[in-house]
Amino acid sequence: MTSSNALTAPPVCKYHKASEFLKAHYEYRKKLDPGFSYEAWSVELGYKSRSFLKMLASGQRNLTAEFIENFGKSVQFTAEDAHYFTLIVSHEQAEGDYEKAIYLDKIFEHRGRREALSLVDNQDEFLLDHHLPKILILLGFEDIPKTTEYLARITNMDIDLMEMRLFKLGAMGLATCKDYQWQAVEESFRVPNKFGNQALESYHNSSLTDAMAAQKIETRLRRFRSLLLPLGEQEFEDLLSDVENLVGKSIAKYNHKNLQNRRLYKMNINLHPVTELVHETENATGLSLNFENTEN
Repeated sequence: MTSSNALTAPPVCKYHKASEFLKAHYEYRKKLDPGFSYEAWSVELGYKSRSFLKMLASGQRNLTAEFIENFGKSVQFTAEDAHYFTLIVSHEQAEGDYEKAIYLDKIFEHRGRREALSLVDNQDEFLLDHHLPKILILLGFEDIPKTTEYLARITNMDIDLMEMRLFKLGAMGLATCKDYQWQAVEESFRVPNKFGNQALESYHNSSLTDAMAAQKIETRLRRFRSLLLPLGEQEFEDLLSDVENLVGKSIAKYNHKNLQNRRLYKMNINLHPVTELVHETENATGLSLNFENTEN
């Protein structure tokens, strides 16, 4: 018999389809109370027909605005959860591919803003060797062998250096080893952006050096883009917000557990001024320029 104390309600933000979430929620309620049924659920939500509710919850009929409101109140959705549930309902019930793509994009944006990432405490030591974040990410995949030899091979790294870095991650409490297989303690992580931090500055410098070297990689495997944009102070902040939304959405959308048929990519985003502030009296006209580097 399952203890109710060990059960937690399925979080709506982990689901892309409303019908899958409703099914999980029903199963959760059933485990809490074996006597729970669609008939009991119908009474709870104010419906006379259990079959009608079952068709709604299984995706056989479109969810109505009334159901969305009643269900949200019954589970005491927060405002964010209620908004997300509406998004996945709209995505699942959208008629065309274009409309579905729009809602799916909004779903990933919303999930990206709420993505819970573990904080790396000893960040200075972690960032001073810019290979450590890459290795730690690799240790989170479920479908690859995580031996020293294999990790050294797919990263083109000397095996002794790989071993040293793995033990360093272990000493930092970020990875464990059992039967020669390494494993990340947490699936995802983040490093606080402390301006002026020398270790963080060193990491970004190393990332730029890696990017320079990557220009020699064949074009089909990499892309370089450069933009020149005239920005005022508020526009600069707005662009930063757009970038953060892109980062969050990318994490939510591409944070796979499997690496098979994939490469691990690094994306660097740099934003810095290339001119001094131009005052209004100079009557300068701004133009936006876009450079795309796709050729070797």
